[in-house]
Amino acid sequence: QWRISGSVDYQANLGPLGDGWNFGANVIWSRVKNALTWTDLRVSPNGTLPDGRPRYQQLTSVTTSTANADLLLTNTSKGYSWNIVGGFDKSWDNGIDIAASYTFQRAKDVSPGTSSVAFSNWDNTVSSDPNNSAYGTSNYQIDNSFRLKFGYETELFGDNLSRFELFFNSRAGQRYSYTFSDAGSSSRSVVFGTLGNDGRHLIYVPDVSSATADPLVTYAAGFDFAGFQNFIQNSSLEGYQGSIAPKNIARSPRWNKLDFRISQEVPFFLGGKVQLFADMENFLNML
Repeated sequence: QWRISGSVDYQANLGPLGDGWNFGANVIWSRVKNALTWTDLRVSPNGTLPDGRPRYQQLTSVTTSTANADLLLTNTSKGYSWNIVGGFDKSWDNGIDIAASYTFQRAKDVSPGTSSVAFSNWDNTVSSDPNNSAYGTSNYQIDNSFRLKFGYETELFGDNLSRFELFFNSRAGQRYSYTFSDAGSSSRSVVFGTLGNDGRHLIYVPDVSSATADPLVTYAAGFDFAGFQNFIQNSSLEGYQGSIAPKNIARSPRWNKLDFRISQEVPFFLGGKVQLFADMENFLNML
């Protein structure tokens, strides 16, 4: 990757709120130079499917089992990321300290690299081209997150420090894709002509403006079209009717957690001290 980063820090006096307020911001921009991706050399293009994606077939020169693949590890130059963080912290003489930060992230890639071997790295990715990973929003993109910390430090027992801290973390949900599969496939997909996880194909989103609006779609007898129409029109798929949905356009619900830590210094031999601490994760759930 090519990477550029920059930071700025500023200390301010906020009048009635006191001085010693520390503000900071960090920006990291990355551009892919040579990222890893995988493709199967045992297949070749064999026409175009109705929604525009290519179809594949096993090479005619290959006479061995149709359940095998010849995977090539290669490179792609597609992909970039933005990470922008801003925050502040402040401590008072009465033992109270606070800190907060906000993180903004945008990241696009081709292969997320979810595994340790070639086949599962090729297999565990979504695609609009059945033999190549789709370029789009990264699995690892956390759109935004907030972090807050509140601490209080005092001496409850002699000159031994007692500290109480609350940590709040709120972050955008996990990105995910809508996919579909060849229901009649057992090993090599009859429709797509490829091996592996047959549920990784990015979905073609029917035009549901009317029951007969999309010439590429035939609904089965008794299909709940009204329910399907409602699902499409009230999801991330609504803006992609009549086309293949990009990867990771959807996002799970926001995730929030509050943790609590108590730490206490206690005397140790030869004038030393040790610190005992206890962490309670998901403190609100415990309450």
